[in-house]
Amino acid sequence: MAMALFLVGFAAILSSLIYLGYYLIAMLMEKKYPFKKPLFFPLLVGGITFSIIGFVSIEESSADKLEDEILKNENLSQEHSQLKQEFDALTKDFEALTKNKNQLQKKLEEKVEELSSLSHEADKYAQKNKDFEDKIDSLQAELKELNTNLKNLTTENDSLKATIDDLRTTTASADSTSTSDSSPYYKNCTAAKSAGAAPVYAGDPGYGPHLDRDGDGVGCEN
Repeated sequence: MAMALFLVGFAAILSSLIYLGYYLIAMLMEKKYPFKKPLFFPLLVGGITFSIIGFVSIEESSADKLEDEILKNENLSQEHSQLKQEFDALTKDFEALTKNKNQLQKKLEEKVEELSSLSHEADKYAQKNKDFEDKIDSLQAELKELNTNLKNLTTENDSLKATIDDLRTTTASADSTSTSDSSPYYKNCTAAKSAGAAPVYAGDPGYGPHLDRDGDGVGCEN
C-alpha cells in the first residue's frame, strides 16, 4: 500500500513537471497557451503529498522490518549460543564415549586373547580326554576278555571238580566195598562226631564224599 501511494505521488509530480515543461516550451515558441493552474498545482501538491505519505509509510515499514530483522537476528544469536553450548556438550559426550569405546575395545581384545588361550587349553584337555577314553575303552576290552577267560576257567574248574568228585565217589565206593568188614561207616557228620571220629580225613576209616561237602579232603570239619 505504501509503495502504491509513493508511485501514485511520483506519477502525479512527474505529470505536473511534464505539463510545466510543455507550457515553457510553448512560451519559448511564442505560442499563446494558457497555464492551467487547476491542473498543475493539484497534480504537483497531490503528488508531493502522496509521495511523502508513501515514503513515510515505506520508511515506517522498513523500520518495522528492520526491527523484525534485528529481533530475528537476536533470536538467531541466542539460538546460535544455545546450539554452540549444545554442540560443546555433545562434543564432550562424544569424547567421553570415544574414551569408553577405546577402553571397551581394549577389554574386548583382552577377553578375545583370553578366550583364545582357554580354547587352546580346552583343545589340549579334549585331546587328553580322548586319550583317556581310548585307554578306558582298551581297559574295558581287556576286562571283558578277562571276564570271559575267568568264566571259561570257572566252567572248566567246575567240570574238573565234578570229575574229581566222581572219582572220589568211585574210589570211596571201591574202598568201602574192599574194607566193608574192617572200616566203619558214618551215615552223617552227627554219627561221626558221636563216634569221636570228626573231622574225618581222606584215607581215614569211615571217610566218604557224603561227609566232605566242599571236597577239600576233610569231612565234618565244622
